[in-house]
Amino acid sequence: MRDATLASRLRLIVTAITLFGLIAFGVAAFRLLIWSLYHEDFWIDLLKQQVAAMLGLPLSAVAALGLVLLLEAASGQIEFEVAGVKFKGASGPIAFWVLCFLRWLSQSN
Repeated sequence: MRDATLASRLRLIVTAITLFGLIAFGVAAFRLLIWSLYHEDFWIDLLKQQVAAMLGLPLSAVAALGLVLLLEAASGQIEFEVAGVKFKGASGPIAFWVLCFLRWLSQSN
């Protein structure tokens, strides 16, 4: 019982650190983007031409990670089966993240 409690606490701590790191990185990148928009014309032109690549791709990755972390925190280990292939253990969240990311990526065009 103690090992299960320790594992759940460790999972919660790692999830919180990951989310905090992503938020901190996102805020720093957004501040850099805003600063560069007012100081360099290159970024304005690039953002106008490649909105999906510059914003859609990173946001899809973060949204997929957020969904996987939310589901894992709410219901425990993610296990599922696709076309006869079972994903469990560490492969479950990784495969689910890839599926979510590819789904959102296919909708960006």
